[in-house]
Amino acid sequence: QWYLAHSTGLSRLWTWTPPLAVLWHPLDTEPQAPAGWPPAAHYRDIGWLIMRSGFAGGESDLLFAMRSGYHGSHCQLDQNSFMFNVGGNWLLTDPGYGRRPTELHSTLLVDGQGQAPAGGSIEAFGIVGDVVYAAGDASKCYDGLSRFTRHVIMADRSYIVIVDELAPADGPVQVQSQLVTGAQEPRIDNEGVIHLVAAETSNQICTLNIAAQNQIKAVGENDRKKLVHTYTADRPWLHPMVLTPGRDTPRIGFIIAASGVTHIRIRAQDIIDYIFLNVTGEMQTIGSRSEHGMNDIESDARLVWIRMREGTVEKISVVWGSTVKLGDRILLKADHKQDFHQ
Repeated sequence: QWYLAHSTGLSRLWTWTPPLAVLWHPLDTEPQAPAGWPPAAHYRDIGWLIMRSGFAGGESDLLFAMRSGYHGSHCQLDQNSFMFNVGGNWLLTDPGYGRRPTELHSTLLVDGQGQAPAGGSIEAFGIVGDVVYAAGDASKCYDGLSRFTRHVIMADRSYIVIVDELAPADGPVQVQSQLVTGAQEPRIDNEGVIHLVAAETSNQICTLNIAAQNQIKAVGENDRKKLVHTYTADRPWLHPMVLTPGRDTPRIGFIIAASGVTHIRIRAQDIIDYIFLNVTGEMQTIGSRSEHGMNDIESDARLVWIRMREGTVEKISVVWGSTVKLGDRILLKADHKQDFHQ
């Protein structure tokens, strides 16, 4: 009843499907928002992944949805594409039902070509403490790529980190990473931060940070505007971006290593979050106080999320790792790899 009221309006059900209205609109009850539900779910049968901060409907509530599954049903070329909603406003959109090309989805074009009609898969999904982690594999959809895995992290139900892991199949390829937006004309400031404004309210409700912002262009018109990030992939690489709801712009820094590791630092007021993604499975170190102003992190984990407040580690979540060091401090040391939250 709560969902129908928010999605279509209960009154419209009487016109469309009277039996549903009888079942889901008993006159003696009031709609209640879900309570105690997990922040994410993977719907394996349809190939959709959903992450959300909550169900209360606040202006900073976020909803992230990514598609990666079998190729069938509506047969769209949309593997590893995603949508994003903040406070009820669709900032990154989907074209809807019907046969739709890759160009209308928030995913990749490779050498100017969209996807082949092949399936994808969610190869990882889990909730560890205050972190939701998932990874979608769409490698079969591109002749020019031997690897396209989109890693997605929702941290503290506050923001979304997306890291594209790419590997060319045979020589360099040109990649166009596109974000299809239903917001007003995106604004890119002098520091390369993209500000997304709700079309209905004209208020900024999200910022988008992408590594190498100088290559991003806004193209198209009306409801088919796209943010296009073009780059050359000539070796295995990671390409991160951060979606942060709210009007305040956090300070975000990226360090990317060709060895398959990226380190992201997000600072908002007195809080600093460190995100360390390591696809190698081996001990890796990235970050330097002297060169980048970011603490060294050493770990063999797939993902490490550390929240610090005034120099003190407040929370830590680890996805499949045995060791985590922050500078000289050992935060986790175990005999075997495990998920960990403290």
